[in-house]
Amino acid sequence: MRHGHGFDKSERLSATVSNVTDAPVRALDGGPQLWTRSGWGYRVDNRDQLLRAIGRVATLSQRRIYAWRGQRDASWPLVSSLYRHLAKSGSVDEQRMREVERQIVLEARKYGLGRDLGASNTDAHLLASLQHHGTPTRLIDVTSNPFTAL
Repeated sequence: MRHGHGFDKSERLSATVSNVTDAPVRALDGGPQLWTRSGWGYRVDNRDQLLRAIGRVATLSQRRIYAWRGQRDASWPLVSSLYRHLAKSGSVDEQRMREVERQIVLEARKYGLGRDLGASNTDAHLLASLQHHGTPTRLIDVTSNPFTAL
């Protein structure tokens, strides 16, 4: 599905449903096939199946909080934009990502970015704002609204 443009009949739809409190994240070591084989994933082929799947998950338990992530291709690994950016120039590890992200925050603060955030002017909030405007970060967008993820 293309973001904001509805369904293209030539595209097959894929939805991965993950309960953030119970499901192990395995996107890097097995992709969407592992999700469906393990029982944590559910493949849908049309809009009606997708809406039914969302409805079933949403009514499982009101005490659970679900995180929804939408992306164009279910075979893409679940990695951050900073990871993808650094992977272009070689290997990536947590220390390197932290160093680069720290430099991004220092540079943003040097130019006064984030002052408008007021009392919520934390590094995390600044990084979220910078990511919204295209800066690579370790953050991965998720939402509690399944329709927003579409």
